[in-house]
Amino acid sequence: MSYESETKNGTRKPKIRLSSINNALKMSTKNMPIWFNLGLAYKYAKMFEKSIEVFKYLLQIDPENIKTLNALGEVYLENHEYNKAIEVFKKIFEIDPNNKSGWANLGEVYVKKGDYYRASKVHEHAMIIKSELFNEWNNYGLYFKRKEKSDDLINPVNQELNIKIIKGKIWKKIGLYYFNKSDFLNAIQFFKRSLKINPNNKNVWNKLGIAYQKNNQLEKAINAFKRAVKIDPKYEIAWNNLKKLYELK
Repeated sequence: MSYESETKNGTRKPKIRLSSINNALKMSTKNMPIWFNLGLAYKYAKMFEKSIEVFKYLLQIDPENIKTLNALGEVYLENHEYNKAIEVFKKIFEIDPNNKSGWANLGEVYVKKGDYYRASKVHEHAMIIKSELFNEWNNYGLYFKRKEKSDDLINPVNQELNIKIIKGKIWKKIGLYYFNKSDFLNAIQFFKRSLKINPNNKNVWNKLGIAYQKNNQLEKAINAFKRAVKIDPKYEIAWNNLKKLYELK
């Protein structure tokens, strides 16, 4: 048996002969990449039950193989078995809480189910992981692990301070994402979260002012620009934004 499938962009995948893969398996059952390719072949051929069977077999041998778990979850997703897909992707997060593919796939499951609230929450988490700040989170955790016996680092006050600084940057990053998508209501919420942690960030105050202006909340926009220039009296961008708003009034 052979098949040819079409990808999302309209290109065609090359024909794969399932019989050839099966013959290879008979010759070398220990060759796990061949089993994995067989699972993919069944998936592309829309033979979902067979594909699931293969990936489950692989997981009996290596139950924490994230690549196989993701593949199995994707088959469940494509076969509209959403609850099973969610269960598989959550299993991935037990092994690797910051697996990008897993979070992206989980978000797609919730969208397919019509659960847009959960989809949006997954999206926010994926944005945090996607940003360069993920490395900052990761390095921070490794730093604590290496220095866990240090009196300075185990001080709860110092831990809380560092975590707040990182969170402030993350909220700013998500706010900028929504801002650039012209979703000013969400941008405002995340800029405000960031400013609760770091109220002296002139750039965030300026962005918050613009978001308020775009949302026709002119008084709040003026106050935000005022906060920006109070922090930095030479901040020309905020002064210009403030001047334009006064001219509108």
